[in-house]
Amino acid sequence: MTRRLWKVLALVLAVSLVAAACGDDDDGGDGGTLTIGSILPETGALAFLGSPMIEGVPLAVEDIREAGGEVELIQADSATDPDTATEAANRHIGEGADVVVGAAASGVSPGILETLRGSEIPQCSPANTSPSFAGQDNAEYYFRPVPSDDVVTPIFADAIVADGHQKVAIVARADDYGDALSSLLDTALKDQG
Repeated sequence: MTRRLWKVLALVLAVSLVAAACGDDDDGGDGGTLTIGSILPETGALAFLGSPMIEGVPLAVEDIREAGGEVELIQADSATDPDTATEAANRHIGEGADVVVGAAASGVSPGILETLRGSEIPQCSPANTSPSFAGQDNAEYYFRPVPSDDVVTPIFADAIVADGHQKVAIVARADDYGDALSSLLDTALKDQG
């Protein structure tokens, strides 16, 4: 329960920060309705992780409304699939989204980011950990409240070495995320001998 609470709180904070960044001070504070779109995994390979993220977005919307903001929420399923998520991003643009929360999968977010970039709509992912997002050309429209895998894997390696392990088997998902994470962990462990 504590882990879930932290995830929800992180998502609420991230959405609140992005929502605040979308405000326009030039109109005297009457910016109209903020439309938040979400593209999160209701189905697909990451659906088992989707529930806290999906439930967190309406909580952030509620917080913004309680603070006096006018907010509309439009939701879509990423299906943990780049094509499905990109279609959802296009629908959100057509529905007037000011910001989009999602996707959960690092391999799904690039299509969303590229789609939203042309409309200058910020994207905030609650779960992307791929190092490929750091320093990218279109980073001005991309935010994430989680550290990248290249920051986390040395910490994992430190813990493994501190526990005295000399031989390690790395078990990872058979996808881009798992391949990148296992490669980074392998490098971090080899760097420690």
